[in-house]
Amino acid sequence: MFTYISRGARRRLPLAKVALFAGLAGCVGSINPANQTAPNGAEPDPPGATPNPTSEENNAARAAVGPRPLRRLSRTELVNTLSDLLGVTAEVPSELSDVLADSGYTEGGTLSKVEAESMLEWTGRLAATSAAKVSTLSSCPPSPTTRAEQDECARVFVETFGRRAFRRPLTTVESDDLLRYYSGPLRKDLAYDYPTAIRGLVWLMLQSPRFLYHWERPPEPAMVKDERIALGPHEVAARLSYLFWGSMPDDILAAAADRGELSRPEQIKTQALRLLADERGARMLDSFVLQWFGIGDIAKMTKAAKYNFTPALGTAMLDESRRFIRSVFEKDGSLETLLTSPLTTIGDPKLAQLYGYAGPIGNATEVKLDPTQRAGFLTSASFLTAQSLHSDLNPIKRGLAVVAQLLCLVVPSPPNNVPPAKLPGPELSTRKRLSEHAENACARGCHGVFDPPGMAFEHYDGVGAFRTMDGGEPVNSSANILFPSGETKPVKDAVELSRILAESADVRACVAQQWLRYALRRSDVEDDAWSLAAASKVIANPHADLRAMMVATTTTPAFLFRSPSPGELMQPQGDL
Repeated sequence: MFTYISRGARRRLPLAKVALFAGLAGCVGSINPANQTAPNGAEPDPPGATPNPTSEENNAARAAVGPRPLRRLSRTELVNTLSDLLGVTAEVPSELSDVLADSGYTEGGTLSKVEAESMLEWTGRLAATSAAKVSTLSSCPPSPTTRAEQDECARVFVETFGRRAFRRPLTTVESDDLLRYYSGPLRKDLAYDYPTAIRGLVWLMLQSPRFLYHWERPPEPAMVKDERIALGPHEVAARLSYLFWGSMPDDILAAAADRGELSRPEQIKTQALRLLADERGARMLDSFVLQWFGIGDIAKMTKAAKYNFTPALGTAMLDESRRFIRSVFEKDGSLETLLTSPLTTIGDPKLAQLYGYAGPIGNATEVKLDPTQRAGFLTSASFLTAQSLHSDLNPIKRGLAVVAQLLCLVVPSPPNNVPPAKLPGPELSTRKRLSEHAENACARGCHGVFDPPGMAFEHYDGVGAFRTMDGGEPVNSSANILFPSGETKPVKDAVELSRILAESADVRACVAQQWLRYALRRSDVEDDAWSLAAASKVIANPHADLRAMMVATTTTPAFLFRSPSPGELMQPQGDL
């Protein structure tokens, strides 16, 4: 045995390839794009090149990989998993929280003492209410009579239910431990009858880290080769199912893992396509796009009284966006359609009024909004409402959303010596107030990057309604947009901005980066560069289907391997 410190733990976020502005006097920080250079000389073919499968596989075998942090099932994943495992609709305790991770996407948080106690009580209730369901999960009769029959049924139950709860076959040690708990503390010490003892086993397994955390591998030390650890078939199956369904593997995927049929790219791709085509895959697409664009529960937002914003209107906005996302992926699934289509469905009359639409509405009625005012997701009411400030200095937040989510630029926190911008009012437009703010050198350094794309949205108020006047003068939504490549492009409004973003290679590369972060639930590191470039190549064409990139990511080294964790015990290299 030896202790291995992973390369991923030593190397942090990549150095900047291009600096978008020089540091100004008294300012600290920079705005940087991610490094796209593959390490170790392993480079995928350039976009547009004819792929060479042999070369691809050889390069993938040499590509470095990043870490796989241990993380708990999120609230959504718990609900979905318990539904599939126990056949119950579980309401997760409010004490059990999710966090917005550094990847930009939500994940399960660490368990505090209060959360652990809440989890203990909650899983106990689940075990009691699901007794009828779990009794059918083995080949035994629901009520075996003799003690010998009961003990044999307990053994079968541990293997079958444990296999599903831990998302992999149990080891002999694990099975023996659970059976000792059944025969000792449950049957002998507490004198439980068979059904009650089975509920006790369920309760115990639902509290196990092997159920609660994403780590579907046996407890023995892993084997490392070339500074990488290959994920086992059950780890790959769980990674696929939680990526595309937010839940445990189904019987088909679990059986494929049992047979060792998740080792080749074509096998993994087949399963990924199957999962993505399911209704649960469509639900995942909703989750990804909404999180990618920074849209949470809009219904809980508060807005100034002048907007007449209500929770019901916020819910209608979210529902419209979910239907729009699904329609995009029912059509061509392209970034172009997502960012430029004026087609949508409106099920709420107040939302129709906000859009200035007077025609027929309905959740199943596709309508075309004014294409001079609306083009794709960035001009939707949900995005514009979520990315707005109570102060109405909306270009700041909307511009930050564009540069962070669509250009993948890292914007540093503002230094302490930047004065706040003046609030908009009836006598002065937002543009003029931000222009005054930009006279400060430090403010100009950062705001010069994200204010311009934010100004392109000035035709929309704090809840996304179109407007022509601001501060007593006509709205000016023109802007010059600086891209990570160094190119600057002028736009006249958000509609034109959306079109230019949809055509941008910088944006497509960022989309692949955002998806990789979502799939791995961590920030990308330098060692992910080969995998990121391989995924980006799939959407080099502006009209490419984003689903092809999503599936391609599942066959990259970043998805199928991990670097050893700091302090992890490994099997010696000579044992391979």
